[in-house]
Amino acid sequence: MEVYCRSGYVLCPNRSEMNIMRSEKEGAATQKAEAPMPPFDDPFSYLEAVVRRRITVAPSDLPALENNMTVVEILEAAKYRQKKGGGSPSRS
Repeated sequence: MEVYCRSGYVLCPNRSEMNIMRSEKEGAATQKAEAPMPPFDDPFSYLEAVVRRRITVAPSDLPALENNMTVVEILEAAKYRQKKGGGSPSRS
């Protein structure tokens, strides 16, 4: 994953390493990410835990349906705006 900002970036070449640059003056630094705890370390284990009600998915959690619907709306609006040159699609 790569995320770029005005003055820096975060590059994640794998699931445990992040290369972070906050500004050109500071330069880049590498930071290690801790491995997620089970069942969050595997998508199938996570799904099983949700289905068996061992964990509850909050609407603001990244895998939550509500959160993903919001992401889709934002991406659709961006595509519409890029295609039409401004404005936003009407909500139904």
